[in-house]
Amino acid sequence: MAIYLSDMSRCWPESALSTTTKAGHWHLLAYESETVSGKMIFAGPVTEVPDVSHPLDLSGWHEIHIGYATQLHGEHVAVKVRLSSDPCYHTIA
Repeated sequence: MAIYLSDMSRCWPESALSTTTKAGHWHLLAYESETVSGKMIFAGPVTEVPDVSHPLDLSGWHEIHIGYATQLHGEHVAVKVRLSSDPCYHTIA
């Protein structure tokens, strides 16, 4: 059974999120696909945004799949991710 964490408005700190384009903040955008809908977070390539965390509220072994755009307006995108128990970030590009 798949569990989709599709509501990035649950990320914290809440002060890092905005429903409008705002310097130094992640922009929350609603989305919908054939299988899931929710709110994604977005920041432009030169936007300085703080790290955010999303509560998993799960225990035990799980697979984690991360969806992200690989190109935006001709710019290549990279994402840094880690679990709270990881010593460093993993870059996905």
